[in-house]
Amino acid sequence: LPVPGLFAAGTPLVVALLTLVPPAGSTDVLNYAIYGRIAALGHDPYVTPPAWLHGTGDPVGDLAPLAWRNTPSVYGPLATWAQFAASRLGGDSMAATVFAFKVILALTFLLSAVMLDRLAGPEPARRARAHLLWSLNPLMLWHVVLGGHMDGLGAFLLVAALFVLRGPGMASGLLSGALLGAAAAVKAPFVLAGAGLAWA
Repeated sequence: LPVPGLFAAGTPLVVALLTLVPPAGSTDVLNYAIYGRIAALGHDPYVTPPAWLHGTGDPVGDLAPLAWRNTPSVYGPLATWAQFAASRLGGDSMAATVFAFKVILALTFLLSAVMLDRLAGPEPARRARAHLLWSLNPLMLWHVVLGGHMDGLGAFLLVAALFVLRGPGMASGLLSGALLGAAAAVKAPFVLAGAGLAWA
């Protein structure tokens, strides 16, 4: 099956192109930039709504989407750290902050693809299935990479939890549990994947 080879050649190129173009599909990544900017300015995005930043005339806050303007952050602390990091990289530019966040997600998407390929094992059909469901899946590429959705970071940590669970001994189980906790610290629903880890 040609899919694993197609992944190696095509997916990094597609991911790079989708990272370079403006986000599409939703305004969520703009909200991430707003929350990151609030944190970078020394305020708490869990109690400070984007409306405050918008009201200050901040160049990033000026572009706060209307739908979430009065809603403080609903994401976990690890998500806030990623948003903060993107904001520090992007400074007072919404475009630069969004681009920095998309680069972070593009890297996690590609690393997830590599781990899924290893998890699938040597059988070509299993590897092809993994890539068709993740690295070559237009829905995943659109949602995670082009849309710049936070779910990509949580998915990366969850895949990493599955990946390290293959190791021998208690240490691999403890590390896997820590990575699951980190995924839940991005978005709480990721903790539900703990049922799969327990089964494994």
